[in-house]
Amino acid sequence: MRGFSTEAIILRRDNFGEADKLITFLTSKEGKVRAVAKGVRKITSRRAPNLELFNHVKLFLVRGKNIDNIGEVETLQSFKDFKEDLSRVGYAYKVAELVDQFAVSDQESFLLFNLFLTTLGLLDREKNNFKASIVLIAFEAKLLGIVGYKPHLTSCVRCKKQLAVKGSFFSAELGGIVDSSCAGKSILARPISVNAIKILRFFQTEEWDRIIKLSLESALQKEVDQILNFYIEYLLETELKTNRLIKELSND
Repeated sequence: MRGFSTEAIILRRDNFGEADKLITFLTSKEGKVRAVAKGVRKITSRRAPNLELFNHVKLFLVRGKNIDNIGEVETLQSFKDFKEDLSRVGYAYKVAELVDQFAVSDQESFLLFNLFLTTLGLLDREKNNFKASIVLIAFEAKLLGIVGYKPHLTSCVRCKKQLAVKGSFFSAELGGIVDSSCAGKSILARPISVNAIKILRFFQTEEWDRIIKLSLESALQKEVDQILNFYIEYLLETELKTNRLIKELSND
């Protein structure tokens, strides 16, 4: 029987046939992988609890002709705390959606795997929902760097001039900051404050122990969140489904 063991994080689960599920998960060495969990939808299945969404697991994959099959599964972390909080569940769904969109199949993804795992752990430990939202935004900033779309934030990406105190714009098209004289040349540009630029730089470069201690005004948090969504949706060429979910859960 050909196969291999790996650590993985469950990204998505889809019904497959009458009793099976098609599981999408992220690994550090194989990237994004899909495999079938046979019989897992049956009430008697002992593997079902181990294959819950967001679980960090160790599993054995059996190579198949067209698709791999999931053998033994052991849960390493289930992140039970955030799964009992609707707001944090919404944040975790967005993290998973972004990983699913940017991850590549059959390609080593050690940095992305570690970022995903670390973010889920922080969401699990952070009981304050506003602080948890900061974790989500910082994840997005770090994700962009890992997948090769780190925005340029130190000078105008077009003319290379140092940024002015006021009048800067973020260009999704150019992937960074442009000054007022260059903004008109980019169709997809929106104003960005100096403080928002500083926060984005902070999220890009700082370790998590400093990020989770950050005190951030809600208006600035909202601005940074909107800028990142603006850029990410441009890159993906689609709206993020989980943004609506987060909004609905936050209103409950």
